[in-house]
Amino acid sequence: MQRQKQFISVSKLTPVQLQQRLIYTQSELDKHKKLVEKYQNDYHYNLIDQLQEENQLLKEQIDKTVELENKHKEICRQLENVKEELTLLNTQYEEAQQNYTIERATLVEKIKSLQKNNSLQEGHRLEENAGEKIPNDHPSSPTVNGFETESSWFHRSLLNHKDDED
Repeated sequence: MQRQKQFISVSKLTPVQLQQRLIYTQSELDKHKKLVEKYQNDYHYNLIDQLQEENQLLKEQIDKTVELENKHKEICRQLENVKEELTLLNTQYEEAQQNYTIERATLVEKIKSLQKNNSLQEGHRLEENAGEKIPNDHPSSPTVNGFETESSWFHRSLLNHKDDED
């Protein structure tokens, strides 16, 4: 209803009044356009500022991520080096263990062989000594390979036993 009154009132206006109204309406329109443009610009500027802040935060996050990735790669590289070194040390340890086992077995066999040879030599020496008569008045100890050895009760009793049989 108000529109109809405005329409009627506009139709009763003179051309000068209409001209003034038109100028006023255009100025109001320009004013509102500028306001809208200002709001849009403010919005865009705010949006740009906001986007720049977000962009800066994202760049910082990217830098941190890249730094962490580099640290991760370095740690992985170090881990691989440690694994390789551990593998090498394990291999060396196993080789040393095998060498030790072989050397120990060889030494045990040599000891057994030497003990066997020593027992055989003792047996031969006892047989030789049993065949010889050692005077009882000679208190010196028997010699083996040019060295004096201590007379044991076994040797003496064996020699005494031989003397008794003769």
